[in-house]
Amino acid sequence: MTAATGPNIDRQRIKIGNDARPEPVILDLFPLNTVLLPGCQLPLHIFEPRYMQMTQDCLERRRCFGIVLITKGSEVADHEAEFCDVGTSCEIVDCKDNSNQTREIRVVGRQRFKVLEVLETAPLVKAEVELMPWGKASPSGMADAERLRAGFARYWKLVLRLKSFYRSAPPLGRDPLQVALTVAANLQVPATQRQHLLNAPGIDDLLEACLELLGNCTRELQNQLSNRREQHFN
Repeated sequence: MTAATGPNIDRQRIKIGNDARPEPVILDLFPLNTVLLPGCQLPLHIFEPRYMQMTQDCLERRRCFGIVLITKGSEVADHEAEFCDVGTSCEIVDCKDNSNQTREIRVVGRQRFKVLEVLETAPLVKAEVELMPWGKASPSGMADAERLRAGFARYWKLVLRLKSFYRSAPPLGRDPLQVALTVAANLQVPATQRQHLLNAPGIDDLLEACLELLGNCTRELQNQLSNRREQHFN
């Protein structure tokens, strides 16, 4: 199984607000070496029989499964892999079956959840999970969202200067959660740092964490650009 995160945000299905926590549900989990954020798309190459069956069930019953970040173990044929207890439910939005009994799917992240109890580990990981609403941004959170928008514009200009190609900046929208998740999806950071954002207790905490991470990434790019200039003149 291979995976690659994508920066596209599905704005139609991101929920914010003061929704009451729903009752826990049973969810099949797919431990991976990547973090899927709500609203983001992820292409997956499926070849293990257990995941072929899981995705077939999801397609036929129009239900979601959950993606969680592996902390110890392997993506493939590992029934004892350890993983983070906060993940994202996802829905299959595109599917293509191959002639060699494998499958290409594309999923979009829906809502984050917390694992309450692992019920089974073989052949699939099944867990009781509780959805985790982000809540509503406070006035200070709204201000952080505006700072995040401005800071990301500066960051993107640095990315283009270092990469020597042009690509339009992803639209951030006006909704604070959409702003935060779009920025988080487009920062060049390891999965563990993206998981830290997913773990944020609420929207205000997420915005604050995104601002801090964006600042670190911006300074790193500025240093890279400065080093490139020094090498050019030496």
